[in-house]
Amino acid sequence: MTNDQLYQTAVEKGIKLLEYFTNTIPIPQSQFTDPEDLYDEGHVASDEYLFVDVERLSTPFRDLGTNSVMDHEGGKNILVHHVYDQGFENDIRIRPYFAQICNPEAGILVAEGNLTVPVAAIFEDLFIEILLLQHWLDIAFLQYLSTFPSPPPQPLPLKYIFQLTIMNETTCEILKSVIAKQDAEECGSWPGLTFDIDSEEGRAILGSPNGAGVAWMLLQHRLQLGEKQIEKVTVFYATDQGDLCKWPSLLFWVV
Repeated sequence: MTNDQLYQTAVEKGIKLLEYFTNTIPIPQSQFTDPEDLYDEGHVASDEYLFVDVERLSTPFRDLGTNSVMDHEGGKNILVHHVYDQGFENDIRIRPYFAQICNPEAGILVAEGNLTVPVAAIFEDLFIEILLLQHWLDIAFLQYLSTFPSPPPQPLPLKYIFQLTIMNETTCEILKSVIAKQDAEECGSWPGLTFDIDSEEGRAILGSPNGAGVAWMLLQHRLQLGEKQIEKVTVFYATDQGDLCKWPSLLFWVV
C-alpha cells in the first residue's frame, strides 16, 4: 500500500469512527469496568518503571492549566504501571507492560509507554493465548480509573489524552502525510500543529491505529465517561528539537 493509499484509508476509517459518536445505535460497552479486572486478568502493578519523563510535557501541561510535578514530589500526576508475566519466563528480556501518567484532577491521561502482549510475544517468538484484557483502550482506562476515589465521579472527567513518542509504523506514516500536506517537513515541538477532528487531517489521525484506540476508549466506556467526543487533535514533538531520534506525539482534546 502506498503512502497516499494508507492516508486515504485512514481518512475513511476516521469518517466511520466519527459516525459512531453520533450514531443512535448503541455501541457495545466494554466488560472491563473495575480496576480489579487488571489483576484478575494477569496484569500486575509494578513500581519498576524507570523511563518516565513527564518533564517533556511541562509546557503543554502549563498551557492546560496544570504542571508536570509527579505525586511523589507533591504534585498531581500519578504513574500507573502494570506488567504481564504469564507465559513470559524469568530469562526473557521483553515483557508486556502498560504505563500511563494520570492526573485525575485535571482530567489528563498520558500514554507514557506501552508494549502489548501480542507484540511482546512476537519479539520473543512465543505463543500466547488470546487474552480478554489485552487492548490499550481497556487497560489504560482501568489504570486511569484506579487513580480516582471509590466510588468515582460520574461521569468520569477526562479532557486530554496524550500519546507520547509514537512508534507505530502505520501511525507514523499517516502523520508524515498529514505534516507534508502543511508544506512542512516536521510539526515541531509544542504547540505543534492542531487540526479540527472533522478536518481531513483530523479524520486521518483519528483513523490511524493510535487515533482509533482513543476513539474506541471513549466509545466503549461511555457508561463511565458519558457521551464524550473528540474536538481536535494536536501533533507535536515532546522531546527537544536537538534529539537525534524523534518520534511524534499526539494530544486528543476531549469534550
